[in-house]
Amino acid sequence: MSQSKWLKNSGYSGLWEFGLSYGLKIHDQEDLAEAKQIMQGLRDMDQEEWEKKQTQKK
Repeated sequence: MSQSKWLKNSGYSGLWEFGLSYGLKIHDQEDLAEAKQIMQGLRDMDQEEWEKKQTQKK
């Protein structure tokens, strides 16, 4: 799933709004990098949860 689609499925209009929700300013390169790290961590957690559910179905 693309970054944009994941953000929209999670209730954000985009990376800007996601960053703001964490008190980050996307125009600042350090904040942008932090927002992307947070987002990747959340996406990884979503993936792990999905994989666990798939394993339980078997």
